[in-house]
Amino acid sequence: MSDELIQVRDHLARHDQRLDELESRVGTEAGLRAMMDHDDVGGLKADVGGLKAAAAKTTVALQIIVEKLDELLTR
Repeated sequence: MSDELIQVRDHLARHDQRLDELESRVGTEAGLRAMMDHDDVGGLKADVGGLKAAAAKTTVALQIIVEKLDELLTR
């Protein structure tokens, strides 16, 4: 085989190896990004749950205030 063909073959082999490494890295990073998104969604769900609980407590407190005001106004 000529030196030129050997060089071309070696060059292609290096590029194939580099491409394999990059594909592997992209796959790994995509998986990590998906896990980060999953973690963020879990945090948001917890935040929404906390907000719903706070809203329910606020509603009860406002009902109590309205009842007390009604009592004062009927006196």
